[in-house]
Amino acid sequence: MRKYVIILLLLCASVTAQVQLDYYLPQGEYDKNIPTPQQFLGYQVGEWHVSHDQLVYYIKKLGELSERFNVQEYARSYEARPLIVATITSTDNHQNIEEIQQRHRSLRSGNDIDVSTMPAVVYIGHSIHGNEPSGSNAALIAAYFLAAAQGEEVEKMLQNTIILLDPCMNPDGFNRFASWVNTHKSKKPTAAAICREHNEVWPRGRTNHYWFDLNRDWLLTQHPESRGRVKIFQQWQPNILTDHHEMGTQSTYFFQPGVPKRTHPLTPQKNQILTKKIAHFHAKTLDKIGSLYYSEERFDDFYYGKGSTYPDVQGAVGILFEQASSRGHLQESVHGDVSFPFTIRNQVKTIFSTLEAAQNLRVELLSYRRNFYSESRELAQKDEIKAYIISDNNDKKRLTHFAQLLQRHKIDVFHLAKPITVDSVEYTEENSLLVPTHQSQYRLIKSLFERRTSFADTIFYDVSAWTMPMAFHLSFAELKNKAQLTYLQGENYQYTFTPPQTTFDEKAYAYLFTWDGYYAPRALNRLLQLGAKVKVATKEFSAVVNGAQKRFTYGTILVPMGIQTDKKQIAHTMETIASEDHVAVYRAETGFTPVGMDLGSGNFRSLQPPKTVMLAGKGVNAYDAGEVWHLFDVRFNIPLVVVDVDDFSSLDMHKYNTMVMVDGSYNLSSSDTQKLQDWVKSGGNLIAAKRAINWAVSAQIAPLQFVTPESTYTDRLPYISRVQNEGSQITGGAILEGKTDLTHPLLYGYHHQSIHLFRRGNMAIKKPKNVYSVPIVYTDNPLASGYMSKENQQLIKSTPAIVVCGKGRGKVICMADNLNFRAFWYGTNKIFINGVLFGRIIDNGSVEK
Repeated sequence: MRKYVIILLLLCASVTAQVQLDYYLPQGEYDKNIPTPQQFLGYQVGEWHVSHDQLVYYIKKLGELSERFNVQEYARSYEARPLIVATITSTDNHQNIEEIQQRHRSLRSGNDIDVSTMPAVVYIGHSIHGNEPSGSNAALIAAYFLAAAQGEEVEKMLQNTIILLDPCMNPDGFNRFASWVNTHKSKKPTAAAICREHNEVWPRGRTNHYWFDLNRDWLLTQHPESRGRVKIFQQWQPNILTDHHEMGTQSTYFFQPGVPKRTHPLTPQKNQILTKKIAHFHAKTLDKIGSLYYSEERFDDFYYGKGSTYPDVQGAVGILFEQASSRGHLQESVHGDVSFPFTIRNQVKTIFSTLEAAQNLRVELLSYRRNFYSESRELAQKDEIKAYIISDNNDKKRLTHFAQLLQRHKIDVFHLAKPITVDSVEYTEENSLLVPTHQSQYRLIKSLFERRTSFADTIFYDVSAWTMPMAFHLSFAELKNKAQLTYLQGENYQYTFTPPQTTFDEKAYAYLFTWDGYYAPRALNRLLQLGAKVKVATKEFSAVVNGAQKRFTYGTILVPMGIQTDKKQIAHTMETIASEDHVAVYRAETGFTPVGMDLGSGNFRSLQPPKTVMLAGKGVNAYDAGEVWHLFDVRFNIPLVVVDVDDFSSLDMHKYNTMVMVDGSYNLSSSDTQKLQDWVKSGGNLIAAKRAINWAVSAQIAPLQFVTPESTYTDRLPYISRVQNEGSQITGGAILEGKTDLTHPLLYGYHHQSIHLFRRGNMAIKKPKNVYSVPIVYTDNPLASGYMSKENQQLIKSTPAIVVCGKGRGKVICMADNLNFRAFWYGTNKIFINGVLFGRIIDNGSVEK
């Protein structure tokens, strides 16, 4: 394994004076018609942090002036900022660009295609974490060079390469950070780490508008930035993708390979060989300027949802670069003061070393891609699993979101042509999908469906499992009979929704809709925000609707028309719900039911509009808070007031009936704690997740205890083994199985006794005294997919995943897991939102006190 390389030259990281262009670029001839970044911006790169709009304007200007450039917008961020990519190559290649792209894509066929004259495709991506700015600022220099540099070497490189320059993959976070550091910059740069310039406020610029880490979204594609970028990736299918990041100021410079044992088993060894070959070019380049660097440590190539690993499962080589950050313009470090220009220069140099590697390894890279897909088809042929069948008989919209995720990655998804029963589960034509394994994306498909619980290493940089059907709460089965494919594979999947034949007018006795559909909460909120009188069924019943008898289960929404103030508006809204929320709405002409409770029963509980506040700010997990904000704002259109923890003392809690406290360390004063206690006692509904449960316990509003691991004393262990031993007890991202109580309000809309929850951390709650207060409990063998040590599995088995506590007239819903993880865990979103919408109707006798 490569260790830290000690460079014999003196490292000179501090560049306090304004640098010149030749600090970044080699001497040579440059087209004078192409403006330098300094000429365009009015300052030298590294003197200030470029804003996103300036960066975009400069790249677009190069697109206007250089025949080598073609600039296109591929997405808009949540804040309406454009994401652009510049396709850079020779003018000859630009004249045949569509043909070149098609030939490159044809390598996925696995056929024996001659690659000797094909150009390599290199995607250069920058600053997907907005507060890691050296990448995007380096893009200015690289873009200028590629537009203006003259000479035979440059022309040859452009002829042999298609360069996709993505100058900024996270516009909103990048601009947030640039504004911060520029606002706090002094004329004379301050290197002190304690300086305000180097310590941005919560939630910091790393994330996008909704506080998501976009470098975990390549596979999940839940955000517009990622969807646009993945579309470009799939259009071009590059040979190399670079991902330029920053890390702690006390570090040096990292480039891949990562830790060899932590490479995903589906990644071919050849990928790592090529990565190592490319690494030699980086080392040679950084040696010349005396920069310290390392590889094969700390970072890994396991989770395919990151920019540097997403290509690895698709016949390409992903390269992660991590530069020690100046986190501003100048910051002290053990290696000397780290200047912003210094960080930019290292990124510029490795952009060029990547392009040099692409030239020298062009045929090998193209051949690898061709062979990767040829081998993938051979592996698929040998695999006993011929297809996966996926189904949800109650929520077609959630099933469709799953299918769309696969399709974004060019995975073929089909309708099921005929019904089939596998392991006592019925898969119907109307509500099932079929995904054959014998297709070019075989390896990616395997990674999305596999249930892996054994690993070569037990330390992970990110999650260890992402079994997609489990995340979406879908039934799925492996089809091993190849002959069945001939009659089970239907047409390419397309979503269709056929609503019941319902007449909408104010004359109906009542309207009903089930709680099954993913967007049922959005539908309910439409009504509640109008002031409609709405009820929810707490028992099962049958009713005559649309002229026929139909069975309804827990969570059915009842809209009795006789008690509404504006019947015409309510009828119109019910029609909107059917057409826009794709919820099946039924019309009842009588309140008298053939089976079970009548529509006037007290077992239909009245619902109130959610008035929800969420605490955010210092100490709060910004990712988890952003996921809740996104769920409310983007998915369900439910109002959410986000309040800083420091402003809680000024908050009028009487305006709200629900509060959300996501994972975090909360340090409320004694008076603020008393204020929250009183609010809960008076009927408030508090949702506390993960570490917020610890706070609720310490504040004496959640009477819970935790299971603690047994102490295992060992006389002594080798010093070098500590990191590995302690790391093996970290649960960084696994999937656990729980058993559900389908009669509980938090499980309304669910139909299976089993559910899969995302687990990070080892919190284990002791069984409460009230046996009705636990809607979900982990199974006796909870690990469904991913890594969790045997000790922690033993700790967590059979413990509650959720406990509903009570204080006075209020509820404290304690959730041990993050039910909204990275916005793709569709399967448990509704449990969380049920806590918001139905938490207040939970019987006081069924809570832990």
